[in-house]
Amino acid sequence: MFFSSSLSPRAPPAPGFRYLLRRLLPEPLNSLVALPVALAAQVPLAWATGDSWLLDPRLLVRVRNAHRVVHGSNSKAWDRSGHFTAARFEALLSKYDRGGKGGLTLGEVLQMLRGQANLGDVVGIVASSAEWLLTWALLRDATGVLRREDIRGMYDGTAFYRLAERNGYKHYGMRSARAAAVQKGYA
Repeated sequence: MFFSSSLSPRAPPAPGFRYLLRRLLPEPLNSLVALPVALAAQVPLAWATGDSWLLDPRLLVRVRNAHRVVHGSNSKAWDRSGHFTAARFEALLSKYDRGGKGGLTLGEVLQMLRGQANLGDVVGIVASSAEWLLTWALLRDATGVLRREDIRGMYDGTAFYRLAERNGYKHYGMRSARAAAVQKGYA
């Protein structure tokens, strides 16, 4: 659930959250940090998108109820009904991408967070800050820039497949992910 596992006994395990944290923390710390960070993200999402007031013990996030987790102080790339709006996404990135480098530095991410914050929306500010700072920390390139296609990948679900390809997990890359989506009729 939190740490991906492979369905094939011959393939190495899929990169999970602990693997992604390896970039930020040395080995003893990333194992200790991965579970609380994953729970801090998963539990509120599972509870808010659930069909009951009781938390599902499997911590499932129900996409059909995604409109329930749209919070204030966000990037405004999602509308209130939970649909991605590409025009808003492009407008946001063009507004904060100084110099036209095709992505955001840490300073620009912080400027964006401040510019998108709603006064008095403490929960939204904390949630948005955690989302964007973790995204920047995990997906930035060697120059410290969070690229436009990686940000878009966080919205459409392809960022982690690209990250797996970059880190040598070719069998979990975009090609294999797209094949499964096409087979199921999603893409």
